[in-house]
Amino acid sequence: MGSDSPKVGRPTKYKEEYCDYIVEFMKDGSSKVQFCADIGISYDAFLRWQNENPRFHESVKRAELMCQSWWEKKSKSAIFGGVEGFNATGYIFNMKNRFPEFYKDKQEIDMNAKVSSADDWSDADDS
Repeated sequence: MGSDSPKVGRPTKYKEEYCDYIVEFMKDGSSKVQFCADIGISYDAFLRWQNENPRFHESVKRAELMCQSWWEKKSKSAIFGGVEGFNATGYIFNMKNRFPEFYKDKQEIDMNAKVSSADDWSDADDS
């Protein structure tokens, strides 16, 4: 098989214009899954596009920032009464799950414990 052999499988739906489109699409707080639904692809295809196309990968990163910024601006107004019916609990849940790198409750547990032998305890009985 030479380099002239045809590719096997369905042709990709990827278009270079999606690099700009995803940034624009997610500016209103929309998700990557919503983007996939909008252009008619699976999430697996979306992940594959990121791996195969460095420019698209960078565009997704920019789009994620735009999305997060939208949510943060909304909350800034809502916290001070600017959004009727604002649900703080729902907002917190949304942010922790949508942007875990920035909003997760970080719990660090030190699993390094000093283990002593029974001989170390023998002196304690003498008192």
